[in-house]
Amino acid sequence: MRWIVALVVAVAALGADATADAAPRRPKARAATPHKNPSKARPTPRKTRTPSASRAARAAAPKNAPEPPPPAAAAPPPAAAVAPPESTPAPAPSAVAPPIAPAPSPAAPDRVTEPPAPDLARVTITANPLALIIGRYGANLEVLVAPHHAVVVSGYMQTFSTPLLRTLAQGTGWVDATRPLPGGELGYRVYSSRAGAAGLFAGASFVLMPIAYPRLGASMKPEIVSYHAHGGALDVGVQAILRGGITLGGGVGVMALAYPRPENASLPDEIAAVAPPLPTFPAPRILPRLLLTAGYSF
Repeated sequence: MRWIVALVVAVAALGADATADAAPRRPKARAATPHKNPSKARPTPRKTRTPSASRAARAAAPKNAPEPPPPAAAAPPPAAAVAPPESTPAPAPSAVAPPIAPAPSPAAPDRVTEPPAPDLARVTITANPLALIIGRYGANLEVLVAPHHAVVVSGYMQTFSTPLLRTLAQGTGWVDATRPLPGGELGYRVYSSRAGAAGLFAGASFVLMPIAYPRLGASMKPEIVSYHAHGGALDVGVQAILRGGITLGGGVGVMALAYPRPENASLPDEIAAVAPPLPTFPAPRILPRLLLTAGYSF
């Protein structure tokens, strides 16, 4: 009898344990009084496993049921609009850009190298050898104010020798009353060369030139006097600057002069009527020019 009662109690205890395992355990209420040993951790309640929905569906479905069709492929997402790339602003130039040395390029074999430009001679001083024949002593100064352009200044002293007057005056019995007078020119020339006052040239100048002319003197004799004439001249020619600065030039030109004839001495009419005739003397207004110069340029 006792063993039957013990068997019933054991079966009841096993059923209670199974029910306790199936039901979720609730956490026990915390005691009002603190645990004597706080270092012991609180027991974690056991979690029950719940079968997933997919497993339950497979278990409920019949074994011979056809397999469901595979899911349709999802439509591709719409292509996102691609925004145009923003222009990157150019970097601001630095305040001081470093110098960039050009890369040396090999010289072409068929390239003709130009010769270096000659030194520019800005000042030229020359003399006129031909002028010595007519008693004219002077010099010329040319200053290059710009390439191809020169200002020309000439100065001289004109003398009238007796042989020269005898060549010009026709007849005898005249008196030499001339005196040396200064003369000169101020002009401008254009040269074809860039090396200075050299090459072909053309120029113009103002002229102040002493001349001689006869008149009737107070002694009732013809006399030759000197005075100034003025005018202008045009010249063309060529000039070369040789090695060492030696300069040679030549050219031709034409000159026009304006001058009055000298007045006779004041004589009574009765005396002037018996005065001897004046010698014939050339009085041209337009004269040719022959240029020959030699000097130095620097």
